[in-house]
Amino acid sequence: MSHLTHTDKSNWIETLRAIATLSVIVLHVAAPILYQFSKISTDTWWIGNFFDGSMRFGVPIFLMITGALILPKTYKIKQFLKQRASKILLPFLFWSIIYIGYALLNAKEVSLSNGIYYSLQQLKKGAAYHLWYIYMLLGMYLCMPMISKWIINSTKKEIEYFILIWLFVIALQLPFISPYVPNINFFYFSGYLGYPILGYYLAHQVQLKQSNLKIGLFIIIGTSITVIGTYFMSLYHKALSTVFYGFLSPNVLLTAIGIFLLAKQSSINHTTLNLFVKTIAKYSYGIYLSHIFVLMHLAKFNIKWDLIHPAIGILTTSALCLIISLFITFTLHKIPYGKHISG
Repeated sequence: MSHLTHTDKSNWIETLRAIATLSVIVLHVAAPILYQFSKISTDTWWIGNFFDGSMRFGVPIFLMITGALILPKTYKIKQFLKQRASKILLPFLFWSIIYIGYALLNAKEVSLSNGIYYSLQQLKKGAAYHLWYIYMLLGMYLCMPMISKWIINSTKKEIEYFILIWLFVIALQLPFISPYVPNINFFYFSGYLGYPILGYYLAHQVQLKQSNLKIGLFIIIGTSITVIGTYFMSLYHKALSTVFYGFLSPNVLLTAIGIFLLAKQSSINHTTLNLFVKTIAKYSYGIYLSHIFVLMHLAKFNIKWDLIHPAIGILTTSALCLIISLFITFTLHKIPYGKHISG
């Protein structure tokens, strides 16, 4: 979730950020259904599989946006890290404390020593399950000043060389391919770093003039593999299989590329909708940090995926979560010094 400003010519980036924000919320609302494979009706499970599987592109898109905005510039290391620390660390620490404090308040009996130990352990591994992304992002930011210099001084062919090997390594990690791969160390071409570089490449090095229908095929094919593949793999293992759900799986990557390119070639002309999208984009980091806290409280009022009907429950809960998380972030931003912790 990059916070760098951009011009009106890059409004499609705001659209992407808003879409990715909503996708993460929908994914987390639908996720509990998936773990009940064979325990609930097939129709209900398929609804959860469809909503979850079709929204896996959120994290890749966030990382691609980061690359599109950060990598075209060079930075002084100290200045870059200071800027990132103030915008990423403070809101992250604030919400980590909220999640930890809430857990301790709801614990039956907690001594001072146990409370301190629990807090330190939570800060070490993540006070809420979605915060893994922030830990990964913090590590990635450490190398961004060097990566940006490499990008700026590289030819298009050299960037394509990295991306092609990264794509190759992603394919090699598939469970039905990995057992046959020679023991070559591809460490430097693996992991999430490929997404920012891919985002930079697609945003600044590629000028596609394909129809939206052709680009849409990326989304349809990638999502179909995710959803259908997850069903058959789960059927084979007689329990939920998340092989095709991985953010580094080729099918999720294909969907993310399609979403990214479609947004790049599209624009929102409706004034009210455009304002709403810009607002979500502006407060996307705070929404991401707070939305699990909101979902926890909505569940207390039985507002979750099984509200009336799974499809209705997922959409209603997601919409409410988005609005409430946006309101919390907006309110925090407006109080004195709140902008430093709101995200």
